Amino acid sequence: MYSSDDYKDVKVVIDRFLNDARDTKFEPKQSPGPNININGNVKTSIIGSSFSTLKVKAKRQRTTLASSKQPTAYVEIDTTTDDNEIFYHIDSEQDIWDMWYQFFADCRANNTLHEFSLEKVGILQCGFTVEMRPCLIKELYSLLVVNAATIYNAFETYKEDIIRLFASEDHKRFDINLKHFKGRNEQDRTAVFIAKVFKLMSTVSMNIQKLKWIKKSEANYSEYLVWQFMKQVTNAIESDFICFEMGEYKLKSISLEILRRNDSQLKSCSYKADGCHSVIINDNFIELSLLEFTGKFDLSDLARSTRDHVKGSFSALSLLQQIGHLFKYASLETFSSILVYFIHTLNDKIRLWSLEQVSPGVCIMNLIHTAIIPTQFNNSEIKMREVGNLLWTYKLGLESTIKNIYQLYKEHTSIELSIARRTMNSAAATKLSDSFEKGCVLKIRGEYIPGYEHLQINSSV
Repeated sequence: MYSSDDYKDVKVVIDRFLNDARDTKFEPKQSPGPNININGNVKTSIIGSSFSTLKVKAKRQRTTLASSKQPTAYVEIDTTTDDNEIFYHIDSEQDIWDMWYQFFADCRANNTLHEFSLEKVGILQCGFTVEMRPCLIKELYSLLVVNAATIYNAFETYKEDIIRLFASEDHKRFDINLKHFKGRNEQDRTAVFIAKVFKLMSTVSMNIQKLKWIKKSEANYSEYLVWQFMKQVTNAIESDFICFEMGEYKLKSISLEILRRNDSQLKSCSYKADGCHSVIINDNFIELSLLEFTGKFDLSDLARSTRDHVKGSFSALSLLQQIGHLFKYASLETFSSILVYFIHTLNDKIRLWSLEQVSPGVCIMNLIHTAIIPTQFNNSEIKMREVGNLLWTYKLGLESTIKNIYQLYKEHTSIELSIARRTMNSAAATKLSDSFEKGCVLKIRGEYIPGYEHLQINSSV
């Protein structure tokens, strides 16, 4: 068993032979996902040479990295010091993911970590303004380069129109000009999306009376503002098969996972999200995202928001794994392109998270963006643009996921057909579910999680 202090002692040792490889670049074998890369410049990483070494001080057993093909990828235990020192020789990108997998396995065995730590189910949290959790290995974490997720500009096509719109002399004139903008472009989905999202902020969060309403209760906040945002995202997607489920929505992915687990302690367990985007693909019902409110607008409750984040993260994992169960014979490469989403409203903010599996048993939970909902018209342009861009980015993300799920479906169907024709043995077919880490369903009782301080997300926004 190790505490987080054990991991703080981790140090990177660069072998003298690495000096000859300073300008070497690491070329990934395959992309682990759209937002995650491995830091491949040996000037700042330990990848690029067969002599690269990562040294970890911890009491561990001798082990071999699962994917390693070369004899240089191994672990040594140095018994010359009081604390055993582990030397990881790294030759490939996959070795990095294998090390994360081993680290997560250690987390599961580590009783000093909180029982609801996402690391115990193989989730690494990172992204927009997110600080590294203290239980993680700093040197290993630094090898990950989380590309700044693309925040798409919803206003690019109407750049000049939007500038003129925000030049309106007052709030009343803004609403009039916004109506004219929508009227001129009512045949364009993007323009209609912009107009309706702006109108919602103008007439709800920046309206003195309605601002009081959404501050009064979560029900008002959801009904008058956030669910309306989600409806506009739905309407902007060119598909008749996508739907936004509102209210206390019972996630089917959780229910199906409970059935698969056949655990009597979980039979009474269910999770009701505050919203969910779903789609029908060839008669398959698929949940793509979930929405979670931490109370009414402008409520500041760190304990409650941490609980909601943990619940939402476990639920996002169940959504992702359910897609894998549906199309179990598809390739790992295509599955790694699938992102599911978690929208979390807390205080006066909206957070957009994505979750993807980058390697068997290793998932990345990436905070794509955080937007603050404006409450006053004066100086509201930046906040209004940020909300619009966050929702537009979410819309494009859903479209990309749907497209990639169609590819999963094709791959899965092809293998199923081969099995049906007896040209392939089902036992020989690789299943996506074999790459999943178990444990995405846990009972979380009450409004707060004891010891939530050890689970909270540290982010500047």
